[in-house]
Amino acid sequence: MGSSELLIVLDRDGGTPLQQQVCDQVTALVRWGQLRPGDPVPASRELAQQLNVSRTVITRAYELLRAHGILTARRGSGTKVAGLVGGAAPPRAPHMAPPALAPQPPRATDGGNALWQPWEPPPTHHPGTALDFRHGTPALADFPVARWRQSMHDAYGRADIAALGYGRPRDR
Repeated sequence: MGSSELLIVLDRDGGTPLQQQVCDQVTALVRWGQLRPGDPVPASRELAQQLNVSRTVITRAYELLRAHGILTARRGSGTKVAGLVGGAAPPRAPHMAPPALAPQPPRATDGGNALWQPWEPPPTHHPGTALDFRHGTPALADFPVARWRQSMHDAYGRADIAALGYGRPRDR
């Protein structure tokens, strides 16, 4: 199957996100044997244009497919079908819905080093222990919540309708 012949139909009125629909349909094409290992898939810009969606939808779907081992990508070689993990599975009947892929942390690219962790665990606070210097983790234990809450209450109590709206657009 050529890269420009990828047949995907999106349901824009359904509740499933478009990137998930792309992901599910590419997975189904691989499982049904319509896309074989080594077959190229369209470039993200090309497929986004064909489906009339933003390129972000396609790049996120491709990232998810790569994380699950369905696709491989190499700079200069394009994105191709990797095949099914664990060998070829028997083809499914077209009327059966393919399983939905859910976002998972990316696979380790460091050869299994135990120090490499793709996703940080949620921040925890243990009084009297080490400080948490992870990026994007605020020092919530030191935040003056009561004073902030009182300040917000005072400010909203004095605000009129105009202060709570968007205001006038500024000329540039």
